[in-house]
Amino acid sequence: MTTNTSEIIRITDFTVDRKLLLQSAHIEEGDELEEEILDFADQAEKIALPKAVMSKLPVIFDAGGEKVAKLGEQPVSCALMDDQFQGTQVVYPYVATCGKELDEMDTFGDPLADFWLECIQLQALAAVQKKVIAAIAEDAGVEESALSHLNPGSLPVWPISEQPMLFKLVENPEETVGVRLSDSFLMFPIKSVSGILFHGKEHYENCSYCPRQDCPNRRATFVGTPYGAVNCDM
Repeated sequence: MTTNTSEIIRITDFTVDRKLLLQSAHIEEGDELEEEILDFADQAEKIALPKAVMSKLPVIFDAGGEKVAKLGEQPVSCALMDDQFQGTQVVYPYVATCGKELDEMDTFGDPLADFWLECIQLQALAAVQKKVIAAIAEDAGVEESALSHLNPGSLPVWPISEQPMLFKLVENPEETVGVRLSDSFLMFPIKSVSGILFHGKEHYENCSYCPRQDCPNRRATFVGTPYGAVNCDM
């Protein structure tokens, strides 16, 4: 992947993990709903097209070399990037989604089917995120575990209002992968994510700055809150 270019990833053969779906929906094998939910999964697979758009951009520092001035041609100003991008030459912004196809699947107003669909959408999003991470790790020549991840809205220092800026870093997400931003900076389809992946001098985790010690999803030891409290929903 060359610098300053965008790449689109589409999964045309997405397969629902039936076992995981049953677990997520709290349905045991042999349950009277098993056949119904598996049939629903068959229907979802026929239309699913999870996708992502990502780019590779040079990190341009100011004359003093302490602050990030631009990512590619896009001006930025963020203390978190100033710290974490030191020693980093390129970064990989991306937008990934379960896809409009699954987002618009008709559940005929059935709350149970709505829940099943959400479980499948999350699987689809996870599948395309995995593809994005693998592609970036290969391009960067590092292990997937070595990549660090920034998301707008995870920390006050890079708020959700920065979503429009991130969208400028990749090739028109609404046209390429069908993801649009609302006036309140939410992405639609809802089961979409955006962020910047990079390989820095030190591995970065949002969890390091989150004081919630009992979080079941904690991935790193809490070290403090130099950037303000973390939004653990991101």
